[in-house]
Amino acid sequence: MINRDRLSVTIALILLALALIPLLNAPGRTVGTSVLGSELDIAVTPAGLITLLAAGLACAGVDTLIRAHPRVRSGQAGPTFVFWILPALAAIAASQWLSRASTGQAWAAQLLASGAGLWIMIRAEFAIVDPDAPAAGRWRLVLNVLAYLLAFGLFAMIWETRVRSLITATLMALIALLLSFDLMWVTRAGARRVLTHSLAVALVIGECAWALNYWRASATTAGLALVLIFYALSGVATQHLFDKLSRRVLIEFGMVIAAAWILLLFGSAR
Repeated sequence: MINRDRLSVTIALILLALALIPLLNAPGRTVGTSVLGSELDIAVTPAGLITLLAAGLACAGVDTLIRAHPRVRSGQAGPTFVFWILPALAAIAASQWLSRASTGQAWAAQLLASGAGLWIMIRAEFAIVDPDAPAAGRWRLVLNVLAYLLAFGLFAMIWETRVRSLITATLMALIALLLSFDLMWVTRAGARRVLTHSLAVALVIGECAWALNYWRASATTAGLALVLIFYALSGVATQHLFDKLSRRVLIEFGMVIAAAWILLLFGSAR
């Protein structure tokens, strides 16, 4: 059983860090550089640093909880860094979600919802340390659903900024890399093969995100289209790692990608 006291402390520290963000009014700094012959400015703000701190707290808390698992203590489990990915991205997504709250009541409700989501996510991460446990499959399904929800939320929020494609496409590719690595780790195909497939998925998502910046679609439409493409790509890669890739699987995921582009075309035509 997971240590509920440590889990509660981890969630409390993450929420405390997120709650401090609205209180910070210190001015940020802009770091300028030149990329591909043009100027690129990156804003460094206290809120952004606190967001990274919350992600770091999530990683540290999850690592402490996972290392208490009997399989990890006995050396039967693999590396624990894989379990950091979803909680860290969830903390970052929660920070951006909270910054969009319109009222104090909405902010409080979103903070509680973020805490509940992190609780379920970390509990599920602990449950899948032993992939042969009776409930591991159900918890893995929960994590898969949360991973795709995270992908949709982060893709939509990044696309909504409408900043340079060099930034948005790179960030989306990085998110796709981390999430696909987490999703494909269940195949037990080895870190090198999983990383190679994840890099391929990330490259395609980055290229799609770059192209989408030229489309006049809403953030919801763009985010949904990208997550459908991500779902299809990661699904095909996962089936390939499982050695279960067939014509039926390719047709199924091809239809998902077609649905994504139809959605994008209709959404941008409005």
